[in-house]
Formats: sequence, structure tokens, C-alpha cells
Amino acid sequence: MHRFFVSPEALRADRVTLTGAQARQIASVLRLRTGDEIALVADGAEAVVALETVRPTSVIAVVRERGFTRVTLCGLATDFCVAWTALDAHKLGFDAAVIDDACRAIDMQGSLAAAWEKMKKAGVKRIPSADIV
Repeated sequence: MHRFFVSPEALRADRVTLTGAQARQIASVLRLRTGDEIALVADGAEAVVALETVRPTSVIAVVRERGFTRVTLCGLATDFCVAWTALDAHKLGFDAAVIDDACRAIDMQGSLAAAWEKMKKAGVKRIPSADIV
């Protein structure tokens, strides 16, 4: 079982929020999901908890604190990682755009076309890199 160190106060709360490196470790490295269990450790005490919400990053909180309203994305796996991030950003209220010529896809059985269609329907913009230079 994966163990994470928290403050003693956290073990007394009904819910514990893990952010930053711990959130990235849980979601992106360990790839744990809702319902998976982890152990929280504080001052020798340990509590096993089920994960209620798993998000890969706490970037959204940082971005909101700084007043940004737009997220522009590029990267690998347009049809998976990039699309999921764009859709999540849009769902959270950000104006999301994907730089299409700065991405590459896996494109398994039409996954790229399906991802672009899903992003289009959601309101995610598809832009060329020339538009941001």
C-alpha cells in the first residue's frame, strides 16, 4: 500500500486534500483512481483512506490564483493526454485551445478524429501555431 505523510491535523479531518507533488505522484505516476486506497501517516499514526477524487495536478488552483482565464496546449498524444487536459480545462471554465501543428497523436482506430470532434463539440478551439506568434 502506498503511504503519504500528512500533518497530524489532516488525520482528524473528514477529508484530506493532497496537492502538489503528492497529487501528481498519485495521479500521474502511480495512476491511482477513485476508490483506490492509500495510507496517510502522521506522527506514527496511520489511517487507510479511499480516494474520492483523483486529479493529475493542482495547476488549476495556481492558474486561478494568478487570474489566468485561457489555457493553450500542445504536446504528445493529441487524442489522449492533450485532449483530456483541454476538455478538463474547458469544463473548469477556462478558454481552452489546442495548437494543432504542435501536437502529435497515437491515432488508434480513429482516436484522433474522435478526440478533435469531442473537443470541438465541447468548445475547445483548434489553432495553428502561427496564431500565437
